[in-house]
Amino acid sequence: MAPRHGRNFLLNLVGNLAPLAAALLAVPLLLELAGVERLGVLALIWTVTGYLSLLDLGLGRVFVRRFARADTAADLQREAALLRRVCLGAGLLALGTGALLALALPFAHWLGPDSALAPELPAAVWAVALTLPAVIVTSLLRGALEGRMRFGASNALKLVFGALTFLAPALAALVTPSLGAMAAGIAVVRVLGLLAHVHQAAPMLWPAAWSTARAGAGELGPALREGGWITVTNVVSPLMVSFDRFAVGALVSLAAVSHYSVPQEAVLKLLLVPLALATALYPVLARGEAADPAGSAARRRLGARSMDSVVSVALPLALGMALVAEPALALWLGRDFAAQAATPAAVLAVGMLAMSVAQVPYAALQARGRADLTGKLHLIELPLFAVAVWWLTERLGIAGTAVAWALRSVGDLAAVLWLAMREQLLPPAGAATMRIGAAVALAAAAAALRAADGPAWALLALLVPSALLAAAAARAAWRSRGAGELA
Repeated sequence: MAPRHGRNFLLNLVGNLAPLAAALLAVPLLLELAGVERLGVLALIWTVTGYLSLLDLGLGRVFVRRFARADTAADLQREAALLRRVCLGAGLLALGTGALLALALPFAHWLGPDSALAPELPAAVWAVALTLPAVIVTSLLRGALEGRMRFGASNALKLVFGALTFLAPALAALVTPSLGAMAAGIAVVRVLGLLAHVHQAAPMLWPAAWSTARAGAGELGPALREGGWITVTNVVSPLMVSFDRFAVGALVSLAAVSHYSVPQEAVLKLLLVPLALATALYPVLARGEAADPAGSAARRRLGARSMDSVVSVALPLALGMALVAEPALALWLGRDFAAQAATPAAVLAVGMLAMSVAQVPYAALQARGRADLTGKLHLIELPLFAVAVWWLTERLGIAGTAVAWALRSVGDLAAVLWLAMREQLLPPAGAATMRIGAAVALAAAAAALRAADGPAWALLALLVPSALLAAAAARAAWRSRGAGELA
């Protein structure tokens, strides 16, 4: 990986992880100052905000690609005009949605009319709902910043305001532990975050003084179609994450949901590493696509090199989960919990490895503007995954649920690799693909040994070929750095 791509990867990784660190500090303080019921409402507010971020209609991702491809001043002015238009429309849509949400007061029935929090709820919901446009427009502006490779500014803002999303309500609770005050803290952070993003993106929003450039009449339609397919992926992917938990609760027990969801959450957090790489890679591939639509050997080598980089990091993480999941969970949550959760953790690690590598071909396909392929793939996967989860959970319990999740991830990797190779975005099946297959096989062997309660020496023996394979992948990525590098 070229030094500048490595730097962007590290910036993205810090930007993704810093808010998690802030949450670890803020949540215990909120629990102590505001109580478990208010913390529960705040958790619901954060969750609903996460889902409603879909109101950007996938256009944040679209603008990464479009701004990356803008080579001339005229191109940049045209994209800026389209971005201004979309920000206005998406902001109004978010404002209307937020107002409807506040008017409905969806949490009131859940709390019950006799709840002590009922009087605090309206102010909290209104404060958060009416600043929803700030969340959506901020997402769009971040896409423009990333498209112009301004990852330093983008991640500095993500770090500061992502952390403040958790810290601000905790600071407000120090003054008064009311929902209204804590939600007002979140609202202030959103508005300040929007202003900071506008300030950073101003040279792109208005690339020339008194610019009168306007988006062409035919520009909005293609952007909305591309964003629509990205939205399909953004909707279906969380469904495939949450459906299995509901299936466990329905077919096994509520206690089993905890035994399954805790290791799954750990796996999902580990995915922040490849996601940081894919975010750094995406505008590079989009810019290369604009310069050479027919495809170039340099762009294919960049994809292969990126997959090798992911394998070198994700394989040790997957083997590590199989080896240390039980003692780590025992230390954290007790031996009984660890005995139930260790096998699902090892199996889910196989899926984590596959999903990590899949981020690279996904980025390559969407950089070409083929978000329709990834969206259709997820629509095909959803019913197949639902059937597999139900069937395997009934027969094998939460270990079967984890197997279904891992099989879906491995199948998804195979499909998206084939699509990217068909589009000539990755090299034909060769050494890099063989390393991916070997890595998945080693992770699967570790999971099988863990499930069969195999001897510790057998699991430890897998470390040798795994270390050799990870080293080979890292060496391949390092040796090919700079070869035919994309701008």
